Amino acid sequence: MLCLYTSAAASDHIQNPVLGEVDLSSNFCEHRPGHFHGGIDIRTGGQEGRKIYSPVDGYVWRIKYSFIGYGKGLYLKDNNGLIYVFGHLSALSDKLEKIVKEYQYAHAAYSFDNFYGPDSIPVEQGELIAFSGQSGYGAPHIHYEIRDRNNLPLNPLTNGFTLDDSYPPQIAGLGFICRDSASVHANGYRRIYADVEYDRDSRKYFVREPIPLFSPFGITVKSYDRIRPQGPTLNVYKTRLYIDEQLYFESDYEKYDYADTRDVDLCFDYPVLIENNKDWQLMYIPEGKKYDGSKSVLNGGGIFGIGGRDEHGLHAVRGEFVDASGNTAILEFRFAYLPDFPVYDAVWANDSTCYLEADYNLKKLDIKDITVTAMHNRGQWKPFGKENYDIRTNGDIHLHLPGGAQRPNALKVDLFGESGWRTTGCHVIVNEPAGAGYTLDYEPLDNGIQFRLSSDIEISSPPYIDIAFEDGYVQRIPTRQYAINKYAAFFKAGVIRSPIIRFDVIDPRGERVAASVPAQVMYCGNDPMRVHESSLNEFGVVFSGGDFYIPTYLELVKERGSFPNRKEQVFPVYSVRSKAIPLADHMTVSYELGGEPSEKLGFYRLTDKKQWFWLGHSIENGKIVSESRLLGTFAVLRDTEAPRVSGLNPGDGKTVKNPNPMISCRVSDDLSQMGDDSLVTILLDGEWLIPEYDPETEILKTQPRRKLPDGKHMLEIKVSDRVGNSRTVSTDFIINTGKQ
Repeated sequence: MLCLYTSAAASDHIQNPVLGEVDLSSNFCEHRPGHFHGGIDIRTGGQEGRKIYSPVDGYVWRIKYSFIGYGKGLYLKDNNGLIYVFGHLSALSDKLEKIVKEYQYAHAAYSFDNFYGPDSIPVEQGELIAFSGQSGYGAPHIHYEIRDRNNLPLNPLTNGFTLDDSYPPQIAGLGFICRDSASVHANGYRRIYADVEYDRDSRKYFVREPIPLFSPFGITVKSYDRIRPQGPTLNVYKTRLYIDEQLYFESDYEKYDYADTRDVDLCFDYPVLIENNKDWQLMYIPEGKKYDGSKSVLNGGGIFGIGGRDEHGLHAVRGEFVDASGNTAILEFRFAYLPDFPVYDAVWANDSTCYLEADYNLKKLDIKDITVTAMHNRGQWKPFGKENYDIRTNGDIHLHLPGGAQRPNALKVDLFGESGWRTTGCHVIVNEPAGAGYTLDYEPLDNGIQFRLSSDIEISSPPYIDIAFEDGYVQRIPTRQYAINKYAAFFKAGVIRSPIIRFDVIDPRGERVAASVPAQVMYCGNDPMRVHESSLNEFGVVFSGGDFYIPTYLELVKERGSFPNRKEQVFPVYSVRSKAIPLADHMTVSYELGGEPSEKLGFYRLTDKKQWFWLGHSIENGKIVSESRLLGTFAVLRDTEAPRVSGLNPGDGKTVKNPNPMISCRVSDDLSQMGDDSLVTILLDGEWLIPEYDPETEILKTQPRRKLPDGKHMLEIKVSDRVGNSRTVSTDFIINTGKQ
């Protein structure tokens, strides 16, 4: 069942831009790379040609045509100054098509961007103005926007476009993100997740057991809206987060400012989002955020566990998720906020007696049971006999370790809450072999560096990591054990601005360097007046402080794997990692040419589909220079292949009856591709024709300016790519209407 379009009380003068049933494929303020989605997308069943009517009395304010973006775009203004935008059109109404084609033929150009005055092209409410299509990017659909008098986007669903929608948002996941400068969760990552279930009786979502958490955190929820069962997932309009009945955070997608459109990367969980999971919304305000639709009365911006305000113990959470029609979904769960890991400090009285001193705040929790398990070998935990330990009333544990074969190599303390939560409170190493070796992996993430280590022996104390800076300073940080011979740590960018050149793993026994990993990590602050530069061999990057929301770490890496178009690669492939860090603005990337000829070169970034995406470039002081709004993997390729042209219709020597035939062909190019209509020329009997090109379907098409007389006609098509490779094809076809 599709949803019927109805008029909105918020803007009573607005009429339906389409008639009949309405279904949406995208919502207002959904994430797009580097910007908010500025409107709603109306589905057209995969077809073109759905009629679009003027929603208001007004006039045509702007018409913009391009091969990319909105494709054929039409902009109306009403008498109150509100703007109505329609994108991806196949054609305009007859009177508007005449205006467009006269301009295109007069200027021999397909693309243009023209503005019109209030008295130039009036339209009446309900007047046919256009037809849906798939010009520009995307499958067939209608992109519809409403903008205010200052040309800033408003949510159409709360400003004149309402839906007969009775389906509340849905909730599919719950996560917790560490928000301090050093912590990791019990899984060794900065993110931990919980399964969400739905109770049909209460019509609420819930988590079965409380989640144990140790450090300040923000909540992220996988939530989305649907206007019909099994329909496309859409952005949720409004969210609220309560902890212990106190409003921690609220957000709505009612409007936004184009100046803040890149803040979309901070409304969603960006590292998860770039893995094509767009529905994880942040329920707190991260550092550097400016989006006006999110707010919190708390100093922490919705983050729990900072400022001494939040107590350890059991807490209740309620999340509300509301769509533009007022349908609401509720998520309820509890979490146990524990003292920092480890909960116990181990104090050895002698070789066989160890006291585990509990954190004072442990008594605030609903402790039901405390168990101790032991490991003797092969990574298997078995119950440690209760005759070997005493649990005191304050939660302290007195351990008595047996000797001989009964003596364990390690102990683990697990805590169990009356409300159902459970967690590991600490590990105690009893017998540790000397000379452990370690492997270290790291990644710039969350404006810091995430470390994960593994030991080549099962039993070893958590090592330290020494971070060696270029200026000679060394910062030591501890690691946390999260599994047998597995450790993790996090280091957030702070006041030290020197590049990091090495990471050393320090065995806690004997202070020896157990592993050493060279690094090329650069510090990038967010001072707009400061410039950050770094290079690795022929590859270099330049950032201004305005390119970042908050200080962060990045690393330059020379890639050694296999990438597409290997034969066309002029230089090695390099990465600026991690791609999971959002940029507030464009960065500059470059390669030293070193005498390499610049002809036919292009600068490219690798997409998630493992294809090279053209960035554009300039040649400056012996370098090929480009800009990118995303971190990732880059290469310079030499493109010497001209675009391919196939399926030309009408074909050579073909006879057609229609005096105004559709002329089409497929134009494809693997690398630099066609950028705009200036790289396409279609001549019919020597006369220029309007080229229309869809870069996704790769179809180039046109029609004669007027009906053709019977007889032979010569068609010539010349296409070029961005680096100047060109191909010309020609054909003679015959018009025979049968009327002579």
